[in-house]
This record gives sequence, C-alpha cells and structure tokens, in this order.
Amino acid sequence: MQDNKETEEIKQLKREIAKLRLEGNLRKSLSNQLTIQKKIADDAKAEALTKSEELAKISNQLAKYLSPQIHEQIFSGKQSAEVKSNRKKLTVFFSDIVNFTDISDELESEEMTNLLNFYLNEMSQIALKFGGTIDKFIGDALMIFFGDPESKGPQEDAKQCIQMALEMQDLMTQLSDYWSKNYSLKKELKIRIGINTGFCTVGNFGSLDRIDYTAIGSTVNLASRLESMSDPGSILVSEDTFALVNNFFSFEKPKEVKVKGFLRSIKCYKLQKEDTSKEDIFSIRDEVNQVSISESLERYIIELVFATRKPKDYGLNDEAYYMQFGASPRASINLNLAAKAIAFFDQRDYVLPEDIKEIASDVLNHRIILNYEAEADGITTEQIIQKLLTKIPINH
Repeated sequence: MQDNKETEEIKQLKREIAKLRLEGNLRKSLSNQLTIQKKIADDAKAEALTKSEELAKISNQLAKYLSPQIHEQIFSGKQSAEVKSNRKKLTVFFSDIVNFTDISDELESEEMTNLLNFYLNEMSQIALKFGGTIDKFIGDALMIFFGDPESKGPQEDAKQCIQMALEMQDLMTQLSDYWSKNYSLKKELKIRIGINTGFCTVGNFGSLDRIDYTAIGSTVNLASRLESMSDPGSILVSEDTFALVNNFFSFEKPKEVKVKGFLRSIKCYKLQKEDTSKEDIFSIRDEVNQVSISESLERYIIELVFATRKPKDYGLNDEAYYMQFGASPRASINLNLAAKAIAFFDQRDYVLPEDIKEIASDVLNHRIILNYEAEADGITTEQIIQKLLTKIPINH
C-alpha cells in the first residue's frame, strides 16, 4: 500500500516536471518569437526610415524643378499630377535681360553660366519673397504669375507683382555694376519688364507621361508683348493692371500701341520710379519753364480765372447763383505752369488748349467756394468748372 502511494507521488512529480519543462520550452519559444518579431519590426522601421530619407532627397531634388508653391501642393495632396486646368484671374510678369545674346558672346561658357545662374537665383528669391509662382525660365527670361495656387485677391496680387518688379530693377542696377567690374562687360546690363492682369487658363498641361504646370491665354501673351516693347530698365503694365494699382504707384501718361496678335490698340502705362533727385527736379522745373504758350492761351487762362470772380460779366448767370467766392489772380499763374507741365510730360514744347482744360479742375477746384444753395441743389465745384470750360471761348 505504501509502495503504491510512493509510486503515485513519483508519477505526479514526473508530470509536474514535464509540465514545467513544457512551460519552459513554451517560454523559450515565445521569447525567440518575440526576438524575431522585434528584429523584423526594427528592420522594417530602419527600411522605412531609409526609404523616407530617400523620398525626402527625391522630394528636395524635384522641388528644384517646380515652383515651391506647386511642389507643396503636390506633396501635401492638395494638387494631383493629372492633366487638368482652371480659369483664374492672374497678374502675369515677364522679364528678360536686354542684349543678353550680345553680352554672352563676350564671356566664356563657364562665366556666362555662372552669371546667368546667379542672376536667376537672385531674381527667384525676390519672386518667392513677394509670393510669386515661378512658371519657367526661358534662357535669361522669367515668367512669374500671381493669383495661383494662392491668391490674396486681384488687387493685392497686382501690387505684390509691381513691388517685386521694382525690387528686381533695383537689384539689377547693383548687379550690373558688380558684373561690369568683374567680367569687364562693355554694355550695361538692364532688364525690361511687362505685366498684365486678366483671366488665364492655369493648371497641368501635357501628356500622361510629361506635364507642366503653367498658365496660358491672351493675358499671358499680352504680358510677354509688353515686356518686348518695354524700354531697357523700365516696367510696362497693361490698362487692367493699372486700374488695380494706380492709387499705389506713379505712372506716366498712357500710350496706345499696336500689339501683334491683338486686333485693337492696347493702352499701356510706364511705371515711374520714385528715385528722382533734387537735381532732377530743378532740371525738370527749368525745362517746364521753357515750354511755350501762345498769347491767346494766356488770355484764355486769365479769362477763366476772372470768370470765377465775376461770372455774370461772362454771361454765367446760372453759375453765379451758386458761387460765393472765385479764384484769386494767382490761380492764373498756377494754371499756366500746370498746363506747361502737362505739355512737358506729353513730350511737347508748347501748350495746347486741351492741356489747360485737362488740369483746370485740379488747379481751380479748391479755390472756388460755393454757397448753401449749391449744397442744397447738389451742385459741385467740378460741375461749375466744366461749365466755365464749355462757355468761355478761346479768342485767337
């Protein structure tokens, strides 16, 4: 009986030992599996990190072939790489270096490459500073547009484009001095710029295998034409761009030009730079004083001024009812000078009647005081002046 009991205990002990061995083997096997899984996970993590670094390198390389805004749109998933387009209002900019082909003949190939790459890099930095989308480089020419993929509104886009163009012109002046000294260039380097605002078709264009993100349409074509017509060192803008920014920048009087590819004449405006020196002002003043005015037009100016003082003497009874005070005789001197200035900026050395009529409101408006009847009847000083210009004759 005792032997059977001991035998049973030994069997139980053996079962416990076997169970412990099995559990040990299971733990060992599980530990091995965990080690293997950890190694697989670590290898996968390392591989993913390597691929991520490789993708980052590829992304950085691709970024050099795309405008930063377009690159960010594609890699953030906001823009797909498929052939499609949208209609948007853009301000389009074109520029190129005047006589660059002749200048490149003076330089060795490596010098020309270094100069051009440095120039394009500097201009690109300015474009990105003002939020421009760099469309393409065409040799020494640049095409940049504002309003896509991001826009601050047509007016702000146009303002940013003008400010960018001015900064580019200023930098070009500095670069030209530097290059003339270091490359012994015979000609001064200047850029000409054309800017236009209007609706464009913008998006991906090309084949299924090769696409470009660009803008096309008559708005783009006109910007390019304006650039080619612009004087060296100047900025020429279209009427549509002018309408958006004329309250923020100074422009010369518009010119109507025939443009290839457009049936009607195009009105364009040359941007005035704000770097006039005191010497320039004195010189311009002297030239304005040299503009001639006929005796009949001088008498006409005097008659206009005196008509504001004694309107009934000139048959202006209706106008006299609303006028309390007229312009002083000194107004005739200012009107004379202002008319000469208009002629000067129109590149004439003589005054026309149209010059006097164009500037009369600006000179006389604050000098004529209307009465309460005028205010009650909604009559303005501008209306009175226009009546004067219509009724006062020019006696030759």
